[in-house]
Formats: sequence, C-alpha cells, structure tokens
Amino acid sequence: MAKIEHGIDLGTTNSAISKLKNGNIVILKNDKQKDTTESCVFFTRKQATKVGQQAYNQLKSDRISSWKKGGEIDLNTFEEFKRAMGSEKKYESSHMGKSFFPEELSAEVLKALKT
Repeated sequence: MAKIEHGIDLGTTNSAISKLKNGNIVILKNDKQKDTTESCVFFTRKQATKVGQQAYNQLKSDRISSWKKGGEIDLNTFEEFKRAMGSEKKYESSHMGKSFFPEELSAEVLKALKT
C-alpha cells in the first residue's frame, strides 16, 4: 500500500498543496511565499506559460485588449476553467495557436504547485 505524502486542493479560484512532515500537515508556500496559488493560466506572446498571481494580474488587461478589438475574442488568460472539467469545452489561445481543454489548463496549475 502506497503512503500518501502530499495533498492537493485544485480549486476553482485558488489551489494549494500540503505535505505530511513528521506526522503534521504543512501547507507548502508558492514562489511568492503564499499558501495558495491563483488557479489562473496566461500564455505569453513568446508562448511561455504563467500561472498564479502573474497570470491573474494579466487577466484584466487581456480582457480590455480583447474588448478594444471590437469584441473579437482574443484571450490568452484563463480562470474558472475547473468548472468545465469533464466537458468538451475548449479555451482558445491566440498566442499558442491552439485550444486547451480544462484538464490541460488544470495540469498547468498542478505543475506550478509541484514546483
């Protein structure tokens, strides 16, 4: 039987990871020294992936930029995708030139938690 050492809360708004240390549960801090990471993913023009606070900070300007283009949908920042997990919904990223399923965006959040 495998021993579980980590616990993950993959939330709609925020996510967190904890570890069992010496019989105690400890929430692991992210690179910003916070207990939680925003469940938000941003793809840059250079096709880099940003997760967490950096992505969330980009969300507002991404929406304004899309709105200024006359309502043309051109988003590269995604949040609340967990609500669509298990569905066929896709999130189109113009910077990446492809669409992502909610599970793929969730995987990016999990990768960030792992680091």
